[in-house]
Amino acid sequence: MAEKKIRKEGYNSFRAVFSDWSLFKSFRWIANSEIFNRPAWTINSKKNDRGFTLIEIIIAIALFSIFIAGAINILDPAAQLQKANDARRKSDLSQIQKALETYYNDFAKYPPSSPSYKIMFPDNTELSWGGQFGSYMVELPKDSKSSQSYIYFSTGQAYYLYASLERKNKDSQVCNPDGNSATDDKCTNSPASASCGSGVVCNFGVSSPNVNP
Repeated sequence: MAEKKIRKEGYNSFRAVFSDWSLFKSFRWIANSEIFNRPAWTINSKKNDRGFTLIEIIIAIALFSIFIAGAINILDPAAQLQKANDARRKSDLSQIQKALETYYNDFAKYPPSSPSYKIMFPDNTELSWGGQFGSYMVELPKDSKSSQSYIYFSTGQAYYLYASLERKNKDSQVCNPDGNSATDDKCTNSPASASCGSGVVCNFGVSSPNVNP
């Protein structure tokens, strides 16, 4: 009997709590409110927030494309690569010049040139571009393009070294920067039968101090 009485008292207490209909409605309103039924990340968002429209996306892509095209046009990667290659050619010929002057100090003359316009060593050995130049250069520089080559011509008391710059008359240091065509850039004193590659004109040169390229 005691157990039944306790259960009845608990039931009556539960009814007492929810007998107030207005209190029950308040709990039900809170449970069904928008606060508890929408994602947490949207609680503080503005009702008028919206994404990009298709037109806005198209305009953004168009502006970005124009920017990229302008940057490529200004930087011109191909021209930058040509400029770097030409800078290396000028540096190569300058290094060879130093070795030739050291050779001249030892023998009172410059090494002879071979029929294919390469440097000859005293034992009449033709030196290859990229090969060793005795004790004067561990490695003779060679053109960075396999289709091109440097040209060396010697009279014993004078020498001429030639290369072909890719930028041609866009480089103010070519032999004839005012030339209107690639052939006009050819160095005047370069041998008539010499070329810096198949159909490639030698348009840049250096020489011993007593002559001009």
